[in-house]
Formats: sequence, C-alpha cells, structure tokens
Amino acid sequence: MSPPGAHLPLLPHAPHRLAPGPRPDIEIPPARAILPPHVAPFHFSLAGADFAVDQVVYVSHQSIVCRAVSPAGGRRVALKVVLDERDFSAREQFEALRAVESRFHAQAEYRALHALAYLEGRRAFVMEWLDGQPLSRLLCRCGGAAAACAVRKAARWLAILHGSEDLPPRPMPLPEMLADLDGIAAGRPPGPLDPALDVLRRTAEILASVPVASAVLHGDFKPENLLLAGEVTIGMDSEARFRAAAIGDLGYFLNGLRLLAYTHAAPLLMWRRGCLERAFLAEYAALRGAVPLPHLLWWRLHHLARLWLARRDGAAANGVLRLACRYEMRGMTRRLCRAVRAGGAAP
Repeated sequence: MSPPGAHLPLLPHAPHRLAPGPRPDIEIPPARAILPPHVAPFHFSLAGADFAVDQVVYVSHQSIVCRAVSPAGGRRVALKVVLDERDFSAREQFEALRAVESRFHAQAEYRALHALAYLEGRRAFVMEWLDGQPLSRLLCRCGGAAAACAVRKAARWLAILHGSEDLPPRPMPLPEMLADLDGIAAGRPPGPLDPALDVLRRTAEILASVPVASAVLHGDFKPENLLLAGEVTIGMDSEARFRAAAIGDLGYFLNGLRLLAYTHAAPLLMWRRGCLERAFLAEYAALRGAVPLPHLLWWRLHHLARLWLARRDGAAANGVLRLACRYEMRGMTRRLCRAVRAGGAAP
C-alpha cells in the first residue's frame, strides 16, 4: 500500500505523544512519540499481541497513517492518528465507525476497525491493513473497462452505506445553502461566479420543496478516499454520522472525479469523465433508485462555487483548482437549466 502523500516529509512540527485516554482499547506506553520509524519507533499492544510501527505511509493536515507489524505472527494493521479534531468526541466517532463496519461485514468491503486510543486527546484508530491502491490513482492511469469497473465498485460501496438505515425523504435545505454561499461571496467584485449564483437562486425556488432521499453520509466521499484491494473496496475517512440528502455524497464524488482530471493532468480521465459519471450513477440507481438530476446538478454547482471561492490550498494548486471550477461551473449552469426545464418548470 502506498497512498498518495507517502513521499512527503513527515511531521515537520513537534511530535505528540500517545497516551491512553478514558476507556482505552489499546495499551500504548504513554511516553512514546509518533515519529518516522527510523527516528523513534514505538510499540503498542492489541488483544494480547504486540505491534511495532515499521512505516509511516500517509501524512496530511488531518491525519497520519502508519503501518504496524506483529513480530510474532506477522499480522499487519494500520494505525491512523487524527490530527484535525472536529466538534464531536472520539468515542462518538469511534462508535459511529464501528456501526459502519458492521454494515459492511457481510460484503467484506470495509476496512475493519479494531480499537480506539488517544493521542493527547486526539483519536487514534487501529484498522485492518489491506494492500491496494486509491481509486484516484487507478482512474488517472487506466482507461476503458478497468476505470468503469472501478467507479461501479465505488457506487456499490456507497449504495450499501446509504441503504444501511431507512430514513424518510425530505427536502434539501437549498435556501440555507444558498444564503451560506451568498455570505461567503458578499463584497467580492463581479466575476465568473455571478451567472452560477443567478441560476442557483432561480432554481432553488423551484427545487426547495421537492423531497429527496436521505441517508447516512460518508461525509468525504471522493476518489482519494476509496482503496481498491483486489475484489475488496474500502471506504476510508468516513464520518458516517451525518444524516442528510444522499445527493451530498453523490455530488461530492462526481465533482471530485472531474476535478481530479485537472489537478493530476490525467488525459485519459479528462476524456472519459462523462462516461464514468454515467456508469457511476447507473450502478447507484440500480441499487438505490433513480437520482433526481436537477437536485444533483444544483448541489454540484453549489459545491463548485464554494471551491472557487476557497483559498485554503497552496498558490499553484489553488490556481489550477479555481480554473477548473470556473470552467466546470459554465457547463454545470447550462446542464442545470436544461434539467429544470425538462422537469416542467423553466428557471
């Protein structure tokens, strides 16, 4: 397993120390630091077996993922330490993910969570280790049937998650989402965002009262967060605690699919992205029912507009992302208008 980011310099800031928190599930010595193994390897115990970290494989502003091996049996696990804490507790997050694990157990399509520890109040999950490659890497390198098969696997994974609870349909909070976007865009000079905002406003009045399917959301469903390991599809970094319109996960994945082609300069993906979108939606619809296209396009255009306004990335990456969002917003506004007209109401 070599996720993107494995080549990055590790832990440029001061190290944190692992220490058991309340009700710990892992026995970790309190004075061992999370550092690259050639600097300060550390050990922990899980279910009576000792493990030693032998590789740091992924680093981001949100988490660090290490591989650990049991010298006795050769068993491998992944230790994920979450650095970006949100407004919910570690225990609440752990129980939500354990519930997701149980839903996927029969299909063997989810990385199993074994235990929870704390890193000075931060969450540290121990998970089963599976060798594979991220969906994003496969899509950038493969074309044709292999890429289509991969996105259909992603759709099946998401359909299993969305079908885990029977939630009643309800309208999307389009006025609130639009007000949030207007607040971010306030005070900015006229620009490429204006046509998108105009279409979003006019179509929100038409779509806001129509109920759509609700589900337990992944919360960060994008090609980078799906790992393909043989016949197994693993969804990573799932928050799995939000219950909202299922279109949120669908739109996030489809936008991620399009933007991936720009940010990774992947000509194969650029050429086939429309076909891959259709394959993904067809597979999902076969398992969960038809997806309302106007609502999906509205969510996607709203998300692109927010990304266009965002300035959190580095200058180069942000420049590419903003150009991609600007280009995609033009096409998405036309598609949204056509979809709403086809539904019997012109914006």
